[in-house]
Amino acid sequence: MKNFIQRVHHYFLERYPLLWNTRLYWMLISCALVHGCFYLFGYYTFRNTEQFKRYNAPELFIENGALLFSIVISVLILVVWLLVLFRNNVFKNFYPTRKRQLFGSFFIYFLVFAVATTFYISYIAGYKQFVAQHYPASWLKTKRQQANLAAAFLPFSLDAYTINNKRYPAPFDTLYCETNERNIDFSKPYLTRDKDEYQFYSVEKKVIRQADATAADEREINRELLTDSLLTVYYKRGVVDVSAVANTVPSFYNYSRRQFGGDAVRYPGEEVPAYEEGGHWKDINKSVYDLLQRNRPEEIKKLLSGFLDFSRKFKVSTNLTTDEWFKLIYHPQDFAVTYFISNSSVEALSLNPPDANVATAAAADAAIAVDGRHNDPYYLKHKINYCFDAYDLGRLLNGIERVLDFSVFDMIIYVAIWVAFALACLLFAFRITDLRLLLFSGITAAVTGILIALITLMLGLANGRQGEKTIAYLAFAVGTVILLGSLPVFRLRRKSIQGVLINISLVGIVPYFLLILLIISLHQQDYYHSLYVNGNNEPQDTILEVLGVYWNYVLLALGFLFIMVYTPVIRRWRALPER
Repeated sequence: MKNFIQRVHHYFLERYPLLWNTRLYWMLISCALVHGCFYLFGYYTFRNTEQFKRYNAPELFIENGALLFSIVISVLILVVWLLVLFRNNVFKNFYPTRKRQLFGSFFIYFLVFAVATTFYISYIAGYKQFVAQHYPASWLKTKRQQANLAAAFLPFSLDAYTINNKRYPAPFDTLYCETNERNIDFSKPYLTRDKDEYQFYSVEKKVIRQADATAADEREINRELLTDSLLTVYYKRGVVDVSAVANTVPSFYNYSRRQFGGDAVRYPGEEVPAYEEGGHWKDINKSVYDLLQRNRPEEIKKLLSGFLDFSRKFKVSTNLTTDEWFKLIYHPQDFAVTYFISNSSVEALSLNPPDANVATAAAADAAIAVDGRHNDPYYLKHKINYCFDAYDLGRLLNGIERVLDFSVFDMIIYVAIWVAFALACLLFAFRITDLRLLLFSGITAAVTGILIALITLMLGLANGRQGEKTIAYLAFAVGTVILLGSLPVFRLRRKSIQGVLINISLVGIVPYFLLILLIISLHQQDYYHSLYVNGNNEPQDTILEVLGVYWNYVLLALGFLFIMVYTPVIRRWRALPER
């Protein structure tokens, strides 16, 4: 093995001395092996499906210790590499160094830091590959639809099955149900259930400008954002008598809720809005209605059995069985809700079982004061000793969705790029100068920043948009002086001073380019504001908004281009006599 390593060293020393000097080949091989280990680590993370139920599943890399472990590995690899790198410095020992080799050194530094500090990306890629392979988006969508349909038969509360939830069929798909006693017109048709009243209204809508919107009156029932400047406002128009086609018995026919939402992170039992034109609630109500209307016991059993099998596979707690559940549901006359179960685990239910003595309406009335959450007599009368942990299933589905949607390019990859670039700049500055000049460069940059801040505060320049531009131009002027001072045409009396300016220029060139983009954006904002004042309301984007996240790549390319062009300056500075 030792002979093999020596042969490899001799091969690169004779043919590619820059690669030999930086040991790039060994770094790439070792880092590739570590990346592979982290990929496998990530791939096997979600084999334990309980991990999906954590609220911040994509951030498990931090919580399970993988981040700390990756930092330790990165530090060890980089320390060993730097010790080997510092044994020889071609540039400082006045070996012939071409411009291309000098820039190549910087690029290799960037590459090494990039591969040695991004093991977490391989970890994320591993668990995303596992999830995409075993639980793809199409699978998640299908399971969520099945779960939402089966959840119609998990009655946790009465208010999900009352007549005001009905969204299908006609005429309920176009009506609004008023349940507030103060807003009900008792001189016109309405429905009652125990102490509750329901009155249905036809609906009219108007599209108005947001600028013209006023406070809601008693006729308004909902408003939706149509565009950035327009609103759709819905109003009650007239009472509709639905007594011929509806009754107030709680029924599965009325269910229209999304127990497991899919548009964002949601909690089980999402409330149905007072009125919405179309939407998922109508679709769910239609699916439940059609299933019950077909009245095929084997189809309903298949839905319940598949749902329970799926839930048990992912260790969702329940004491329901397919046959018992079907018996509770199946009342084909009207599919009335004749039972209520607990939204909890079996363990939690055993600690707080429902009151088995509540068997009559009179006893239920007496129990109202005991159960403040579900105090309806009908609910208390029909509560039974079954449970299903819908919160656990909701966390599972949301966790899978979060992992599928999580992207390293949202932020992580950009942080990795800039960390690698900044470290490469620091190492490159140290390699062309020395530790003393690098420390002086850091102190000089810090003092300059403090002076700019003091000048800003003393002169009161930080107020308003004009103050922002003044500060930006002040920083731009200081940065330009430093950059020009590092050039050979402005050769200073002492070589060390110019070395400090070179270091600051190398490390600060990307912030300098970013400052230029900010100044352009500030002027664009002022110009667009003047257009708006003159009546032009069309939205206009600044240069940073046009670039979006791609400004990272633009600035990175500019940084590399600058260093490539700047290498002659560095070589001429090194050739200067010490004074």
